[in-house]
Amino acid sequence: MGQGPASSKVRLTDVLTSKVIEFDGEDLTLNREQINPADMSISSGKHVQFTKQKGHWYVTDHSTNQATFLQVNGQVPVQSDSHIIIGNRVYKIELDQ
Repeated sequence: MGQGPASSKVRLTDVLTSKVIEFDGEDLTLNREQINPADMSISSGKHVQFTKQKGHWYVTDHSTNQATFLQVNGQVPVQSDSHIIIGNRVYKIELDQ
């Protein structure tokens, strides 16, 4: 029996603690509650968005204090093994293609 297409995933690994947070989907808008509820430097509404378009992943900073760092200005492509600062933590990004 054939299986359907695999779902797309975004995994963020906290570089300091090695804690992995995994999200399913191709259009993910993340905030404090989903990433780190104790980190008040992460926006409680929209903070960062990961979007898969035509096989490529992009990240967009939506934070009110511009606190997502890849040196992001609007939407930019992102690849696995990139590092991103969200709030006060550094995360390694892993993306399913």
